[in-house]
Amino acid sequence: MPYENEHSARLKSPGDFDPKTFRRTAGGTIYGSIKVPASIGIIWGKLKGSAKPSDMPIPQSLRFAKDKWTVAQAKKWLKDNKVKYLIFEPAKEERSIMTDEQIPKMERRSVAFEVRAGEEGEKPIIEGIAALFNTRGEVMPGYFEEIKPGAFDKALRESDVRALFNHIPSNLLGRQSAGTLELRVDAKGVHYKIYPPDTQIGRDVITSLKRGDVDGSSFSFNVAKDGEEFKSIEGGVLRTITEFSEIGDVGPATYPVYEETISAARSRDAFIKEQEPPPEDPPESQQEEAWETEARERELELAEANG
Repeated sequence: MPYENEHSARLKSPGDFDPKTFRRTAGGTIYGSIKVPASIGIIWGKLKGSAKPSDMPIPQSLRFAKDKWTVAQAKKWLKDNKVKYLIFEPAKEERSIMTDEQIPKMERRSVAFEVRAGEEGEKPIIEGIAALFNTRGEVMPGYFEEIKPGAFDKALRESDVRALFNHIPSNLLGRQSAGTLELRVDAKGVHYKIYPPDTQIGRDVITSLKRGDVDGSSFSFNVAKDGEEFKSIEGGVLRTITEFSEIGDVGPATYPVYEETISAARSRDAFIKEQEPPPEDPPESQQEEAWETEARERELELAEANG
């Protein structure tokens, strides 16, 4: 669950840490030179296998008090100080609600791999690779994905895949059932061949490919139930996809694309939250100091009252 009063930026997966070593400070210095103000809490811990008393703790997450930081301000501070994070979770009250129109219906991924325009006989064609197997990619800071061979088999048998430019339905270049899109799976990944139409968008994409303006491919998908696995790795979390339930479209893409559905985000967040350490009480020394301060303040109040 999101925190009631704090925005949280997880710098590393909590599953990488010895939970007995977690502690919290109000501000401090992280990574040797980044000054963190007292309004930001730092969760420190020691990595598993290196929790000796002499080992230095490292920051696991940063907590921004919501009465002092908005979501935008917190993210700006992270960006300005070049602090990379695994996931940012707003405080419970500030979580945005997306409309049905805003929720992506499918996830989208890109590969910066060869896509080219050529000819087959007298017909123009577009060829590229939609996805690579056994290739770990960092789709967002600290979040990695890998697709296993066989993951596409069922989905490609049951989906009528379209070829689109930049995932836009009006940029239709081909369709599997019409024979204008061919998909081939080998040990490397999923290859596509498109026979584009003699339309404005078809001609424009061919020209852009030949000029080198477009050099990537993308595809949209949904993952099957029980078709993914998560685990903590060095530097973050790895999602391994073993089965897709549906492939929506493939084709050339201008920019790398990373979009996930709400259900995919929930699966990822659920795994990370399972690794999250429970909130800890302040160290006993801090509690004692607070009690002593409160006692001195009461003594001063009594002295002034009797004064």
